[in-house]
Amino acid sequence: MKRWIVLMVGVLMLVPCFSQAATLKLVMPSGFKETFLLSPGTSAVLDHMRGRLTGSLEALASQYNITSLKQELEQAQALSANRREVYRQGGKAIREQYISNLAITITSVSTNISSESSMGEVVFSYTATNNSDRIISDVIYTPRIGNKKIPVASKLVLEFIDGVTLKSGLAPGRSISNKPENPERFSFFVGELSKEDMQYVKANIGKAFALDVQDLHFMNAIGYKDQSQILDAEHAFQARLRELEEGGTTAQRDAEAKADAYAKALSAYNQGKQGSVQRFKSEAEGLKKSSLRASASVDKKNRCVFKDIEPGTYYIYASNGQGNAVFQQVEVDKGRVKKQIENMVRDPFIP
Repeated sequence: MKRWIVLMVGVLMLVPCFSQAATLKLVMPSGFKETFLLSPGTSAVLDHMRGRLTGSLEALASQYNITSLKQELEQAQALSANRREVYRQGGKAIREQYISNLAITITSVSTNISSESSMGEVVFSYTATNNSDRIISDVIYTPRIGNKKIPVASKLVLEFIDGVTLKSGLAPGRSISNKPENPERFSFFVGELSKEDMQYVKANIGKAFALDVQDLHFMNAIGYKDQSQILDAEHAFQARLRELEEGGTTAQRDAEAKADAYAKALSAYNQGKQGSVQRFKSEAEGLKKSSLRASASVDKKNRCVFKDIEPGTYYIYASNGQGNAVFQQVEVDKGRVKKQIENMVRDPFIP
């Protein structure tokens, strides 16, 4: 501490010592209200103080193992995300497999489009054949005509319900058709189709209408909807996906544990950091006061004048209160000196 005080005092004693007075005129950037001239040794003292702060923070980070814990957390989070993606891809592969084993044939289709309504309607009948080994409850689909999607408000669901028994589920190797008197229907937005697209829809709906299946659900048994369990791919094939699911769960728990350890260490580090930062602020404020040699107000045209100052070397300092400052060295000769200030830096008195 004594060496630090000696250094600070010694540097700040390097003040201009010429006998003839001078005048310094400055044109400042906008946003400053007052400008100061500081001792020429101010920058060196600030560098020393900032070096001590940096060293203190590095020691704290090492003490609480911040860098290693952060790296471990990032690696654990990356592994967890990878395992989740592997699990998601596993479910996606199952969906694609069973969608490919489901054949849906459109047996009839018609459309009702009125120039007086913003909504159109498509009415269709179908036959679906399940070539898989599981009972399929329903599919989620998007309609299209050729390569043109039909603009619908929400996801469309096609449920496989026997028209006679009213039981849900399409069993393996079986087919199901809806009756002409009970067709499927959905509405779409006419206004989202261009004139050319509308003409294409009217001309091709009878021969190019199709359903693109996006997802499907399974049932544990044929039965009424409230008596049978409807499952998505992940739950229907939980046994097949168990290893992938457990890998994801383990990776997620590890990531959470790493996050907790890092958060605790970071909290302890930040508490210690506050003390170091506060010491820097206190010392910087003291340095600012002890190194002050002159001050001047900035007028509306961003000008300020220092009169009757000793020729020599100074540091021009001004802060806009938002973290930016003017901090640069200036040589003041006897007589009048005018200087345009353009560059700003981060306020050196802020940690």
